[in-house]
Amino acid sequence: MFCLSLQRTFVIDHLAADPIFLKQLYRSLGRKLGRVIRNSALNLLHPLENRVASYILATATLNQDQQWVFSGNLTQIADLLGTSFRHLHRTLQSLCDQGLLVKVKTTYTIQQIDELARRAAGVYVVT
Repeated sequence: MFCLSLQRTFVIDHLAADPIFLKQLYRSLGRKLGRVIRNSALNLLHPLENRVASYILATATLNQDQQWVFSGNLTQIADLLGTSFRHLHRTLQSLCDQGLLVKVKTTYTIQQIDELARRAAGVYVVT
């Protein structure tokens, strides 16, 4: 992924009337708006535990010991899931207390992937 920075005056002078540029800009904004709307709807319709379980399954990776692990910036994840860092942390701790996850430093190892998948109920899907 690349990020391109253009001066506002250049965009206004040279690209504002270019239909190909505008079409790409509108498509990009439309996709972003679609993601925001879907995430907002999911955040309103599902309890946090279900959203967390689904997010973990969607982003988990296999480590060298062939175990599914999950890690990430909890502040950013809380923002994505529409909750506070504190509530997210309590929910993750609850999943650990129930034996679904084990926390090692900043990484969570999935212990009961079938139960986590049952609770997730396909809320988030990686596209």
